[in-house]
Amino acid sequence: MDELGLLLESGTGGMAKYKRIRQRYPKAHGIDRIDAACVGGSGAKVVLDSKIPILTTTALGGGSRQMCHLDNHGFSRSKPKAVKRVSGFQTGDTVRVVIEEGKYRGVQVGGAVVRERGHF
Repeated sequence: MDELGLLLESGTGGMAKYKRIRQRYPKAHGIDRIDAACVGGSGAKVVLDSKIPILTTTALGGGSRQMCHLDNHGFSRSKPKAVKRVSGFQTGDTVRVVIEEGKYRGVQVGGAVVRERGHF
């Protein structure tokens, strides 16, 4: 993190728990921001505001190395995957779509699923 000029702190789970209990923050299952804020040297004096949004991320992976599906005897039963990207998008990318008419009209935000034929 030195290249980016960011401060990196680390600590043990036990120390984070100790600091969380000492500051009277609850143990919130599913919300790790309290424990994450209490890690490291600066975790002894944490001020958390519930109005500040939390950035959440999801790891989606980079694809598959398997080129073809195989049958029970090891012979290929499909052709190799043709494309990974379509029009600059790949499966898992977050997209925003404006649909002007029909049942699903409006603004939709979600993950793209790329198909070889060019639609997703």
